[in-house]
Amino acid sequence: HCITPCCLQAVHLGIQLRSKVSTANVYFGRGGSSELRPESLPTVNALADVLAGHLGPNSGLILKLLVAGHCGRGAPDFIGLPTTEERAGSVCATIGELLLRKEARFERLQTFIYGCKAIVTRRDIEESGQELDFSRAELRLIAISRHTDSSTPSTDCVGVCPGECLLLEWGRRWWEPQKDGGVALPLPTYKPLNPARLGDEEEEDDESSNDEDESDEAEAGTAAATRTAHIFRPGPRRTW
Repeated sequence: HCITPCCLQAVHLGIQLRSKVSTANVYFGRGGSSELRPESLPTVNALADVLAGHLGPNSGLILKLLVAGHCGRGAPDFIGLPTTEERAGSVCATIGELLLRKEARFERLQTFIYGCKAIVTRRDIEESGQELDFSRAELRLIAISRHTDSSTPSTDCVGVCPGECLLLEWGRRWWEPQKDGGVALPLPTYKPLNPARLGDEEEEDDESSNDEDESDEAEAGTAAATRTAHIFRPGPRRTW
């Protein structure tokens, strides 16, 4: 097999993720909060830095960020679903804010969210036998070649459509059987979030333009948590 430029780019992306992004988990305040904890902001910023370098017009990759939100095991579904979806959307909005400040082409990043409710929490705690902090969301990044081919064999990787060539996968396949004995879960149905067109932002309240002037990186999590629908707007639901 020949080594193409997009394959080399995917290798470079993988090296950057491993060296610069310390974890694929980000954490939120307790009590159903969708505000990122201060200690998770460096993780999100590091990921945005890495992504910004691979979203240019000459990139040979299509990047898909899949964010799964979690909550405590005691949350009923009618609370857990909106809480976990909001947490996943908050991460996407925060990354969108950071990419916008870095003047990166964040509309080239495809983002998807899934609210896990307490399903993953219960399984992982039961198998580990200890309390785990599930006020969090976990991230997965998929890189596929821009040069798709209908003859490309299909893959069982969630997030990869027929004809797409998977080059890189970063993050846990949490729905699969786990090494510690955790059982398989139903395949998730991710909801795509479409980046708002820049022209649409001018139609919003003046609060959005004021947020553009904010330069303090530490405030990104708080501002983005309340602007999820402003930066990323829900698209049609898609099942992989």
